[in-house]
Amino acid sequence: MIELADHIGRDYTTVSRQVAKLESLGLVTRRAGAKDARVREALMTEQGKAMTDAVNIARERIGRAIFAQWEEREFDELLRLLQKFVGDIEHFAAREPAKRVDNGT
Repeated sequence: MIELADHIGRDYTTVSRQVAKLESLGLVTRRAGAKDARVREALMTEQGKAMTDAVNIARERIGRAIFAQWEEREFDELLRLLQKFVGDIEHFAAREPAKRVDNGT
């Protein structure tokens, strides 16, 4: 949980609470670590995998509907600008230490 919290810039307790909620919904399960029993791993269940698959299918369907009327050059330009944006975010993040934002969700 600590590694996940650090990776997403959240407080450990917030991530733990969120994973507990996912566990109560049957979307993840927690177990002792394979290499270190003191470490708790969160693993996606079959139900959780089905849920993420359904979200991915819906996102694909919506994206195709949105971009159906776009010209190829417009879509290419969007991709170019998004890649530039991501690069600038990564450059900024490398220069400035992340400040944790925790809104309790």
